[in-house]
Amino acid sequence: MIHMKALKLPNYCKIISAIIVLVIGIAFIKSLPQSGYVQAFSGDSKPDEAKPIYKVIMNKTLPMLDISMNEDYSLPSSQFIAYTLLKYITKVDISDPKTYLSSQIPLLNLFDVSEGFSGSVDAKPGAQQVENQPAKEAVASGNFDAAPLENVKIDYSKPAVVIYHTHTTESYTSSENYKYTFVGGEYKTTDKNFSVCKIGDEIKNYIEKYYGLAVINDTTIHDYPYYNGSYKRSRVTIEALIKKYPDAKFFIDVHRDAAVPRDKMLIDLRGDKAAKMMFVIGKGNPHWQENYQLSQKLNQKIEELYPGLSRGILVKQALYNQDISNKVILIEIGGDVNTLEESIVTAKMVGRALGQMVSPENDNKKQ
Repeated sequence: MIHMKALKLPNYCKIISAIIVLVIGIAFIKSLPQSGYVQAFSGDSKPDEAKPIYKVIMNKTLPMLDISMNEDYSLPSSQFIAYTLLKYITKVDISDPKTYLSSQIPLLNLFDVSEGFSGSVDAKPGAQQVENQPAKEAVASGNFDAAPLENVKIDYSKPAVVIYHTHTTESYTSSENYKYTFVGGEYKTTDKNFSVCKIGDEIKNYIEKYYGLAVINDTTIHDYPYYNGSYKRSRVTIEALIKKYPDAKFFIDVHRDAAVPRDKMLIDLRGDKAAKMMFVIGKGNPHWQENYQLSQKLNQKIEELYPGLSRGILVKQALYNQDISNKVILIEIGGDVNTLEESIVTAKMVGRALGQMVSPENDNKKQ
């Protein structure tokens, strides 16, 4: 008698799933660019930004991941469908190498491996996996103006400073006071209460409250759902802002830094823990020296008020949309290793320096 072994339904499903994954994988690989790997850096990205060591290692071992982990690279629609199905079935996200490692080494699923590479000495495991909870921050010290102005009417048709954010979703290390969930990548969120948009609000509020001058903080999102093309999208925004507010003295693209050790990104100034900040100037436009000089003046004012707060001015062979106007500058306030509290302190300090520079009293002193 011939014995036929019945095929159990769970095993049948696994076989079908494996076949689907194989087909999707082959289709995805064939759909990748045939002319070589995508350039890791372009004029629309930060060419000198360091990558975490685990990404460097995996890029060398699995070259295809070098494309998927390039934050400034987005998939065409055909590849995106295959990518989505692959992620859904296998739970492996090729844009996140840690999910690949966890699939091969199950023990890693017991740990939050992002903590090992964040550079933060304060971050607590799982801190980001909670409901967004904005906090009521309080900054009161000798580092700031004594009292706000009273009964001041602000004319928003003529702002002194205009702020925008090319990488709008950049955010900070989650803390007890500011707990949020990552969206779009590590240390990124579309919740503007936890991103660099909040930093722009703090600069705006400080200048308006203590100097009575209007500030525009444009929070248009340019880097989500796709990071690639962020500067092209923000170019449209800044061109419109310059056209609408031609008399503004500063147009500031506010970012936060990344891949810098925490001990290099924190300073204690008279009892206030502040995230360090830095200027970035693109050398790729004919009037870059004018943009540099404007940054230099603000940097000098910041150092005059808060010695050691600034990390200086970094000049790169890029544009950063600064070719549009000699009044466009880029400021990195804090980094992914800083908390939002620390970065808010810095935002207020930058606001004070800006307020002193753009106030009418400062103009009178020049005359």
